[in-house]
Amino acid sequence: MDEKLERSLREEAIRRRLAGESVSAVARSLNRSREWVHLWLRRYDPDDPDWSVSRSRAAKRVVRQLPPEVTELVVAARKRLAAHAWEHVGAEAILWELKRQGLVELPSPASVKRILAREGLAKPRVRERRGKSGIVYPEPEARAPGDVHEADFLGPRHLEGGPRFFLLVSQDRASRHLGLELLGNRSQSQSWPALQRIWSRLGKPERLKLDNHAAFSGRLDHPGGLMRACLWQGVTPVFIPYREPWRNGMVEKSNDLIQRQLLRRERFDSLETLERRLGEFEGFRNERRGAAEQGRRALSDAFGPVPKGWPQEGRAEFVRFIRSDLRLYLYGRSWPLPEALAYSYVTAVLDVAKPPSQGNLLVVDASGELQDELGLPVSWHKESAMR
Repeated sequence: MDEKLERSLREEAIRRRLAGESVSAVARSLNRSREWVHLWLRRYDPDDPDWSVSRSRAAKRVVRQLPPEVTELVVAARKRLAAHAWEHVGAEAILWELKRQGLVELPSPASVKRILAREGLAKPRVRERRGKSGIVYPEPEARAPGDVHEADFLGPRHLEGGPRFFLLVSQDRASRHLGLELLGNRSQSQSWPALQRIWSRLGKPERLKLDNHAAFSGRLDHPGGLMRACLWQGVTPVFIPYREPWRNGMVEKSNDLIQRQLLRRERFDSLETLERRLGEFEGFRNERRGAAEQGRRALSDAFGPVPKGWPQEGRAEFVRFIRSDLRLYLYGRSWPLPEALAYSYVTAVLDVAKPPSQGNLLVVDASGELQDELGLPVSWHKESAMR
């Protein structure tokens, strides 16, 4: 490129534009693009005699080069993982593999991605295209840490030739911080203290998204599960629709990662060893995502048992898809809904502060408009549920 010629063209372009000639006309006459004219209009500075000089395209920030042995370790870990047909081979999976192999000073995820790209090992991302159904789903907003957590059980699983166990997995949707607890079963006596321990590390959420497992939602003849425990802590449980596990997609993905990167790759001689490795796995993943103190809420009665009966106030939300029969199904019961709600999602809100005579089940559509008010069976009223 002739720098002297290019500078004269740039100066000519600015002179003609300042004289009132249009950008398109200037570009055509100089055989340049409109973007080129706009670029030099932005760089034009009448107080700087060198405004038309070409600028260096060299990187302004030089990335620190990693030692060759780190590159070799990353490549070797990537190849080990790729040898397993169902294994993850992304940056975080590689970092966990390096940590498992005993490497103390780990590179950053960005450095691992650069190494993979440089070595031709980056896996191309395939984005699945889905058609828009036009159906609005009432997803709780997670703008800050503590707004919404997702929780799920993983299991049952067994130690090789040993006892059965479950995992309670919970994750903050905003910060993506993860909480793991080892359980012997899914009873409230074990799951509630485990959930409180997770909250002592991640903070207590405003809303907790759950599936419809009886351990979470309870039964009609004995309502409770973790739902009643959450209400006593001022947490709103949100139950996703039946047979739609992808509505808790973040924690479902974490369940998959835990199985692939930990449970299927290691052998544990005892539950104590498994519990220690779960703690290391949780700490490793959360450390990669940094601190997230904003929005944390403390437990009102840390590690305490669930009081009998219901609190004086609190709400539980049940998201349901309404089909052509126009029925809302909940706990083996059903209620008729207006025709306008066919083929849409609604949220049934159980308000424990309202007695059944006033209707303590509110039905809200996805836009937030109150559509109907229904009464639940008397056994759901907080006074009649006392034990």
